[in-house]
Amino acid sequence: MTTTERRCFKMYPKISKVKGKRYLRIMESKRENGKVKQHTVINFGNIDKYSKKDITKLVDSLFKIFEIDEYEK
Repeated sequence: MTTTERRCFKMYPKISKVKGKRYLRIMESKRENGKVKQHTVINFGNIDKYSKKDITKLVDSLFKIFEIDEYEK
């Protein structure tokens, strides 16, 4: 992957609510043909049974593994 390509995408955690349940996903956002496209990289499913601390630890660990420097918490 070239430096230019590396600047064109961003991975980030996203918590979505569907029918009152929360789902954790790791999303990728990248520019294709001048438009921003987003897609799900990993879907962890329903996270309601986990504490906020557990979810934060999971996301932090994943971002270390993928060598992603920062994201908005």
